[in-house]
Amino acid sequence: MFSLLLRITGLAVLLSLATGAQAQSMQAEGRAMIIGSDLASARRAAIQDATEQAALQAAAYISVNQQINDGILEVDNLHMASLGKISNVQLLDEKRQDNWLLVRISADVDIAQGCSNGSSHQYRNRLAVTAFVLQRPQDASLGRLGNIEQALALELAEKLNLNPRLDALNAGNTRLIDNPLSAPTRQLDNGRLLTLLPQSAQFGPQYLVSGVIRDLSMQNPAVHSEQNVLKHWFNRAQPQDDRYLRSFAIDLFVHDALSGALLFSHQYHTQGLWNLPMEQNTGFASAAFWQQDYGHKTRLLLDQIGRDLGDELACLPFRAPISRIENNRIWFDAGANAGISSGDRLSLLRLDRLRDNSLDNSRQTVVVDDVQPLSASGTLGNSSEVFNIQRGDLVGSQ
Repeated sequence: MFSLLLRITGLAVLLSLATGAQAQSMQAEGRAMIIGSDLASARRAAIQDATEQAALQAAAYISVNQQINDGILEVDNLHMASLGKISNVQLLDEKRQDNWLLVRISADVDIAQGCSNGSSHQYRNRLAVTAFVLQRPQDASLGRLGNIEQALALELAEKLNLNPRLDALNAGNTRLIDNPLSAPTRQLDNGRLLTLLPQSAQFGPQYLVSGVIRDLSMQNPAVHSEQNVLKHWFNRAQPQDDRYLRSFAIDLFVHDALSGALLFSHQYHTQGLWNLPMEQNTGFASAAFWQQDYGHKTRLLLDQIGRDLGDELACLPFRAPISRIENNRIWFDAGANAGISSGDRLSLLRLDRLRDNSLDNSRQTVVVDDVQPLSASGTLGNSSEVFNIQRGDLVGSQ
């Protein structure tokens, strides 16, 4: 561990390099202790060590959980997440030195764009997009847009799923906001997640997206009810008559699904021409809705929201609940579909059930060695009983 830390320190200057996507061919050295005569296990461990060194040299992100004790820096756990995928690992050389096996490898490292907050995990964050509540339901009368509360959640979930690092669930039938005038609350009620989705206990989201539709009003509310029918039809036919501008304004909130804490919020607004007849039952996200100028401007805004929010959500920490524990083996509810791979190292996070579900890093690492589509398992260095790990605790990228 300490020799690894020394090599990390020597490479720290490389951490600021390479923010764009590119591939690099690296050579790196690794080592592992030979226990008994088990040379094969030592070789696998040494190659793993060398693979980590290749990632470090390709500008990986290092997160070290550390503490100061009497002026001395103590490193309790090392968590490393590569900025990209490592492939084509080849063993170039190996030699034995006393009880150590030293290897040298070559590997190709595909470096991906990092996050501004320092996060760089490659996993798919799961989130649920819930209903967007209308602040003024009367705004939706024109065009019969009352379905917008559920339909907007579906549209946004589809936009977010274009991001390969997200798994967005449509939960448009669930309302997290009771009073749109006071939203957002700083924290959701305890237990809110328990009734969010039928499958939430096992495959629940890590993050919750909700919002308030603040404004769908016409700039000139009387323009659709002019008494002069001929004048009204003439004006409505003018492509750039600003009196037919209609607003689309929403506030968007992202909460942590575990604690209910508000993580961030954004406001979005656009305008477009609404030229359809007052009595027409258009509906939100219908073909007629998208074909007019107002629908076109709304689609452009939703595209922007999908890109902005997608980048932020993908850079939030990855977490998955522990479903089973047996001695030093840990099973958790995330697998290949979430980007989990054999050999991944995840931090073990204890859930403090007495302090608003806050997380306590146990400073222990789970090494994944069995991956299924929706679940995976790995081992701890010691028995889970030593660290009081329970079902419902989490593994995570930090």
